[in-house]
Amino acid sequence: MKHYGTQTNKKEEDKKEDEEDKKEDEVDKKEEQNKKKKERNKKEEDKKKELVWDVPDENYLKLNLDASFKNNTMTYGGVVRDSSGNGIKGFTKKHRTFLGYVRIGRRIVKAEAHLVESYGLLAGMRFAGEENYRLLIIHLDAKDNVGWLNEPPVKESITSKPIIEKC
Repeated sequence: MKHYGTQTNKKEEDKKEDEEDKKEDEVDKKEEQNKKKKERNKKEEDKKKELVWDVPDENYLKLNLDASFKNNTMTYGGVVRDSSGNGIKGFTKKHRTFLGYVRIGRRIVKAEAHLVESYGLLAGMRFAGEENYRLLIIHLDAKDNVGWLNEPPVKESITSKPIIEKC
């Protein structure tokens, strides 16, 4: 009899363990769902942040610049908007690189984000000058370049330094 009782107790214990495992699995599932939900919400918040555009003061124009590097091609451009957000004019430029490298003066350097952004900044400033835009706010997102413009030099080894100096 004890033998059967032990089996019954063992079955009950196994059943309890199975129930506990199911509960743990449910908790894990809920945690995973919550994690995915938080990630989705963060992505949505990031998208909303990306869509925010600071309006320039009246009588000012704003030049937004951006750049990218892909498949051995540097691409940069900008758009000028008025204080109402209306697009006035824009530009884009492409430069091919050789295996991801570009010549700056006598040096050959790797085409990196801040370098491509600095080319975009130089092109944007030339564009603004050609169009006679005087009251202009320039927006770009390359930290090294912004820092160099605000407080030169960020670092002496910055590869975009010769380009930024032309700005």
